[in-house]
Amino acid sequence: MQDGFASMVWSTTPALASKIRTLPKNDFINLVNAAFRLRVADLEYFFSQFGNDNFDIGFEFDWRNNVEAKKTSLPPLVLNVQEKSRAGFPLRMRNAESYVDERVVLVGDAAHTIHPLAGQGLNQGLADVQCLAKVIEYGITTGQDLGNLQLLRNYSSERYLSNILMLGAVDKLHKLFGTKITPLVCIRSLGLEMINRIGPLKSEIMKYAMGI
Repeated sequence: MQDGFASMVWSTTPALASKIRTLPKNDFINLVNAAFRLRVADLEYFFSQFGNDNFDIGFEFDWRNNVEAKKTSLPPLVLNVQEKSRAGFPLRMRNAESYVDERVVLVGDAAHTIHPLAGQGLNQGLADVQCLAKVIEYGITTGQDLGNLQLLRNYSSERYLSNILMLGAVDKLHKLFGTKITPLVCIRSLGLEMINRIGPLKSEIMKYAMGI
């Protein structure tokens, strides 16, 4: 965002999310900076100390950050957070059994919800709207009742399968990136490296994600 402001989504477990939301303001700021600048092992140590009144997140972050800052370029520090701006939203993969009924159409998050891992929620919603606009245009040009179920089913038949495929793919990615089982982590890293090296495959995956 502009003027030095930023909006952030932190995806984590429900238990950690509840604790992070209730941290004192300065502790939350230090924890956000730790997530951006420190190692995963450092961050997990911070998590393990939640509830320990003798643990000073600010002190721990400062000295660890001084060590890391000498190794590589790092993002700018977060300096403040707007009051009452922290909120929690449960992330669930959901898909309505039907997108249409007589004179009713579900689009976007009303029809389906998806983990924000791949940033596909907005793309799916826009594709829904684009498809529905075509169906409405067809209904107008052919003189049909725009609320007729038979007409609206053209939207449902085109979008339902496409959304199911994307929901399933992102859900599997979420589970794959959420695991800490060493063999799976190694396979995941190898697979990503191979995709990154194969230009045409990487390009096709990006096009599919962008809805091209």
